[in-house]
Amino acid sequence: SVFSRDMDQIDEALQDNIMMVTIYFMVLCTTLGVVIRVLPYMAAVGGVLLLAFVVLFYFYVRASSVMKRISGRAQADVVAHVAETLQGLAVVQELPRWRDFLGIPINLQPKHFPTSEALSSACCIALRETMGDAPAIRLAHRVLKAIWEEELNPADEAVLAKLIGECGLDAAQVMALGAEPRWTDRKAADTQAALARGVFGAPSYVIGEEIFWGQDRLDFVQRRLARG
Repeated sequence: SVFSRDMDQIDEALQDNIMMVTIYFMVLCTTLGVVIRVLPYMAAVGGVLLLAFVVLFYFYVRASSVMKRISGRAQADVVAHVAETLQGLAVVQELPRWRDFLGIPINLQPKHFPTSEALSSACCIALRETMGDAPAIRLAHRVLKAIWEEELNPADEAVLAKLIGECGLDAAQVMALGAEPRWTDRKAADTQAALARGVFGAPSYVIGEEIFWGQDRLDFVQRRLARG
């Protein structure tokens, strides 16, 4: 990580830098002492220069600290993005294997992905909060199937209404309920709760203190549940 690399650099350079600073400081003090002894009026000049140095050094340290934090954050974002990309490559390679193994007609490059999930997710959350988990999960699965198997776009209200109806629900009622702004706040709260819990991807299954990520981990979920 960026922090670990910085600590290694500090450990390697700290002793040498302290020694060099000490030597330069002693040389400077000796030189100033000699100059002031020969030319007493240089004491005033030296005092002004010393004050200017202290002020400049103070602002330099503050500015360099801020720049270092900004640089560290930027590098951390790049590293995280590269790591996520590399991890995503492995997932992409696994998709056709799981498709063939499970016999599921997944489109590896769906026409409507990514797509806006604002309304469909709001409808799922609204169903969960008002009717329970079962209808919410049923609609969520139907939306995913539409995207990954049927090349449909759930961001289209007509398509979403059709999907809701196929789940045995009243499309007009569910979509009107999903359009209420309170579900946006509920989604934001759910997202923060998931991040605080350590969830980093979907689907994730949380059992006790353990987190299982990905549908290919369902065997481990089953074993964990069997242990009670």
